[in-house]
Amino acid sequence: MNPTHYSALRFLGKAFVARFQENWGAKVYFNTLVNLKEENVTIKYGVVSLKDLISDLLDWRDLYLAGRLHKPVEIIKETNNAQLQSALQSNLRSAVHVALLILPETFSEYEFYFAISNLSYAGDFRMTFGENKNKVRNIVQPQLMNFRELYRPILQQFHAYVDFPSGDVQCHQDLNPETKFHHLMQLPMVPQQRIVRFWNRGGLQQDMEDVLRAVAYDIDCAVILRQILKDLVWHSSVRQSLKGILTAGFLKSIRYSAKKIAKMF
Repeated sequence: MNPTHYSALRFLGKAFVARFQENWGAKVYFNTLVNLKEENVTIKYGVVSLKDLISDLLDWRDLYLAGRLHKPVEIIKETNNAQLQSALQSNLRSAVHVALLILPETFSEYEFYFAISNLSYAGDFRMTFGENKNKVRNIVQPQLMNFRELYRPILQQFHAYVDFPSGDVQCHQDLNPETKFHHLMQLPMVPQQRIVRFWNRGGLQQDMEDVLRAVAYDIDCAVILRQILKDLVWHSSVRQSLKGILTAGFLKSIRYSAKKIAKMF
């Protein structure tokens, strides 16, 4: 429908573009620096199949789109797809489980939303060079009200595990190992699998429930989970960025990266 938005890959045909979208990187095809003359604005947009979007939201296979949807976003058109609606809510619940696992017993509302927003940036190689080091803070601070609105119905399901008072008051959570075990059991499939592989390296091959219970009782539970998620984000961000050179085109990639670096400085 919009061939001029696409790089030279379009000359290989729509079937190739579709395969490239669904089999490489984080399964998203980004068109960069697209000029919408009617609105007088330049945008970047990504195309993803419904099945791959739902898979990332539920399983955190790449934690790419799922991570972006941990933050408040503007929904242009509401979905009437029940499976997608359910996956969007499941993704927010997963983010809360992880945030509670990596936060201390007492924390502020800002620290809670910062932890959630940072999940998809900690480990992203672009944060080393090419992104504003204050990016997560700049996302959370101006949008605290939007974060509250997004997570209010989700947090109502966590009242047994965390006291989350309204206003600028400290939050308290239960750090009992059995509570941590509950959070770990509710994690998306891919982080769970990676925790099991990490725990079983060079030792007895324990099943998932035994591993997650052992991790819940381990003093380094939060450290292990942070490293697992950082590795996951690192690999997906590298693959997607390499893919972006081809989907945007070489010249657009240089212009886009230069703008990012200038913004960083």
